Amino acid sequence: MSKEIIKIAQRIIKDFNLAYPLDLYKFASNHVDIEETKRLPLYIDGLYHNKDSSPHIYLNESTYQPRKHFTLAHELGHHFIPWHPLAIYCSIEKKYQCSFFNLEKEADSFAGELLMPTEWMRDLTQNNTVEEVFNILIKNNISIAAACLNITNKTTAPIQIKLKTPYQYYEHCYKSTSAKSLAKNNKYKTTETCLQFGINQLTVYNYEIEPQENSCI
Repeated sequence: MSKEIIKIAQRIIKDFNLAYPLDLYKFASNHVDIEETKRLPLYIDGLYHNKDSSPHIYLNESTYQPRKHFTLAHELGHHFIPWHPLAIYCSIEKKYQCSFFNLEKEADSFAGELLMPTEWMRDLTQNNTVEEVFNILIKNNISIAAACLNITNKTTAPIQIKLKTPYQYYEHCYKSTSAKSLAKNNKYKTTETCLQFGINQLTVYNYEIEPQENSCI
């Protein structure tokens, strides 16, 4: 199902000739009415409601900007995915997603591709350093975690990213498909790059095949 959702997002990108980095609010406001409100409970990030062909997205005013940005893209997923209901509330917290968990996963997949399309991400990672890619994404209201996930999911480079914040006792680890394959089938070595974005500490590992020594008989 995820591949089908990605195709829907890519069709939207193509049909509306979207340019990147995306001006999400401008694009969204052409299709729905957007309202930031304090009336939503803290555990609800957003609400999509389409009554009488008048679609509305309500965003929780109290959430921080990158999360609000992703929530808007997520709610657009409910708007554009044909089989999604006309009214649904959304929370990043899994315990509040209940019976519509699959719908939430689909909207998340749509949002990730809308904000960071596969083709654009591959172009970014091929023509910029990892630090430059993070700077571009962060400048455009992408959270560090979402950037880590999409960089490693959409690059062809064999890299691994470890993310640590002061609020966590463990590191989040993100590894590209090519890094997983290389590590599984070859002897390899890595070079490390340490990056700091605010309170977030990143360690980027670039994988390389370790040269085999020639043996003489």
